[in-house]
Amino acid sequence: MANKFQSRKKQQKAKESSRVDTDTSVNPQPEQKKQSITTVKASLKTSYNVSPLTLRMSLTDKQEIADWVDDLQEMTGRKVSPAKLFRALVESREIIDDAELIKLIEKMN
Repeated sequence: MANKFQSRKKQQKAKESSRVDTDTSVNPQPEQKKQSITTVKASLKTSYNVSPLTLRMSLTDKQEIADWVDDLQEMTGRKVSPAKLFRALVESREIIDDAELIKLIEKMN
């Protein structure tokens, strides 16, 4: 039985050695980069060279912001993004009543 097993191995080796190898110089295989595990996230930059602002919100809040952006787009006839909305809010900081804003924030927590 061992002889049959050994002869099969020899036959397989003979088949493998008789195969025509493809020439890798004609079509070189690209070297695969090692996929390393990283624990530190690379800092992302926007087109303005600042880190993006991460906001954690419920799906309901995200939808309300998206609806507000859509309403503003319809009113202005221009492309409005959530980033533009936030920039407009920053520009409006002086006219927003801080006391009212604080009351709203306290209701949320």
